[in-house]
Amino acid sequence: NININQRSLCFSLSVADTQSTQSGAASAMQALVNAGVIGVIGPHSTEEALGAIPIAESNMVPIIGYGTFSDAALEEAWEDTHPEVQDYGYFWRVGVGADHHAAAIAAHISNSGYSDVAILHHDGLDETALADALTALLSSTCSIQSFSSGQTDFSAEITALSNCDAVVILGEVNEGASILSEISSQSLTIAKIGGHGLGDIALLQSVAADPSVIDGLTGIRMGIDHDMAEYDHELKFVYDMNYGGDVPAYASWSGDATLILGTAAGSSDAAG
Repeated sequence: NININQRSLCFSLSVADTQSTQSGAASAMQALVNAGVIGVIGPHSTEEALGAIPIAESNMVPIIGYGTFSDAALEEAWEDTHPEVQDYGYFWRVGVGADHHAAAIAAHISNSGYSDVAILHHDGLDETALADALTALLSSTCSIQSFSSGQTDFSAEITALSNCDAVVILGEVNEGASILSEISSQSLTIAKIGGHGLGDIALLQSVAADPSVIDGLTGIRMGIDHDMAEYDHELKFVYDMNYGGDVPAYASWSGDATLILGTAAGSSDAAG
């Protein structure tokens, strides 16, 4: 996509796996620095960003994150800034923060008329920040529970929602699919509201064995209309041409980050 928008340069891609851990992100960042990259897109979570930021700062390589709802990584990056970049560190994000996301969910809840709302969230920094922000906006909550990565048994958590009229699910597609399946298996009549993570088209693949579990699922997906954006319409076209279908949620944000980084590099000495 940036090769379409920056035709005077030819960009190539280097990939490093964070293993979804803070230490893994530090190792991945160092590998990318060693490879001579001009900037990094990602990583996905705040925990991973916190691992990568010290390596980025010491080597003056910018990172543009796309899945960090918590402000912890921004605060870490901006705490000890370099004069070369004035008031900012080496980490930015294109995704919205927890407050903006929570406000959108709270508005959806209010417009739908739900009063006994439960929050079921991943226990990482990002979804916890989002759950805390949403809790502060709601007048009351029916239940607040957390879950860990890779958890598959949600029977106890769903049983505890019997007196609630809606549940907000804050997490990624794999755990989200298990939660939706458990709601269905318990025949629980409750409104299901997904955060941005459940707006990913990959959810359809995760519930392929029983697509009916997503019936009635509504939610919030934070993003932009790529048909209307001046530089982003190619992203939607190229993705559909190569993979078919709409751009997945986080791929959309990472596409935005790539355009920003590529455009900045194309207009600076870094491109040389």
